Amino acid sequence: MDTVYPKGKGYNGTITSNVSGNTTSTNLTNLTNNGTLQATDGAGFTFNTANRPVNTGVVRVGVGGTITLNAGMSQTGAASETNVNGTLSVAAGQTLALQGGLLDGAGTITGAVNNAGGILSPGNSPGRLTENGNYTQGAGGFMRIELGGTTAGLYDVFDVNGTAALAGTLQVSLFGGFAPMVGQTFTFLEYDGRTGAFTSPVSSLDAGYGYDVTYNATNAFLTVTSVAVVPEPGTLTLVGAGFVLGGAFRRRRQTRAGIPRRRSAA
Repeated sequence: MDTVYPKGKGYNGTITSNVSGNTTSTNLTNLTNNGTLQATDGAGFTFNTANRPVNTGVVRVGVGGTITLNAGMSQTGAASETNVNGTLSVAAGQTLALQGGLLDGAGTITGAVNNAGGILSPGNSPGRLTENGNYTQGAGGFMRIELGGTTAGLYDVFDVNGTAALAGTLQVSLFGGFAPMVGQTFTFLEYDGRTGAFTSPVSSLDAGYGYDVTYNATNAFLTVTSVAVVPEPGTLTLVGAGFVLGGAFRRRRQTRAGIPRRRSAA
């Protein structure tokens, strides 16, 4: 059964479709989401709008849920988010335009994504996000990859079943206390074809860590080039002892040379 909203421009609260097999359909000229739109538990939303809807709040597609955007969608604002753990479908010829905020989750996006100024972050710390369509990242866009281990499922992967046109910034963040070693490599991006490349150098969000990115015909790889150096406890003890002994040696030399030791002011 469909529920039709024939009038209106914006939502500021929460609208949820959570009845399995039920599709909520909107027939609007304009739609701006300032609150939360979510589809869960096998339910769905279909947005039939004359103009591209705008998300400045949260769009959430839960596991088993579907949202269909017949006019695409623009996302603006640093605090906005589209979280996809079900299926988000963008109609042919339309685009999910990421101009700000976050696009994340471990589900599937069907259609084109254009990341001009937002952050694409696969998974739910960490995980795999799949796009059946072409991905474009502009100079102002970001892709953020989390590394939580060396085995599949412990680091982020963005799987593009289409062409990845790359530019902008690649960010890398460590997760769950993971400390990679120099030389370890992670396949973080899969694609059918590629143009362009991320801006160099890779942006590390953890002090002391550095990465290189390389490409082949179907994948992009992160390789660890430097790691943070943490002194071992024994090293700290020796360094501290060195300061104490050095101070004592200087005081003995001053006394032998007839140089009076400084006295603290009363």
